[in-house]
Amino acid sequence: VARMQEIIDGLHDEWERHPTFADALVETSIVTINAGRHDPELRALIAGETPSRLHHIMAGPYPPVLRIMKAAWLPRFARARAHDELRSDVTDDQIIDWLRGCYLQLILRDDLADDAAGQAAVLRNFVLPSVMPQAGR
Repeated sequence: VARMQEIIDGLHDEWERHPTFADALVETSIVTINAGRHDPELRALIAGETPSRLHHIMAGPYPPVLRIMKAAWLPRFARARAHDELRSDVTDDQIIDWLRGCYLQLILRDDLADDAAGQAAVLRNFVLPSVMPQAGR
């Protein structure tokens, strides 16, 4: 959990350098996914856990990770909603749960390891449309 917090803390500048929520979501997600895939401490966690426990920690209702994700995402969601860049018919918690599951899936996909273009395609074609307002789809 401490390592995840360190990774998230290091993403502030990455997020801020993109002009739109969509671009920031895609590009910051790629950095996050690759950090999760290549970080030795997180890789040890992934390798050492059962699939159900891993899902519980990384994408389920594990409170420490959920707190980290909320602290990182909620201010960005508020700003995106203020600019009509984020769906208003789903809650922040629902979006965070969805993104956590998507991240875990992308972290575990060996075929997308070190393939930023492939990761961006998945994010732009599937993840981004799922969180954008209807007009943005």
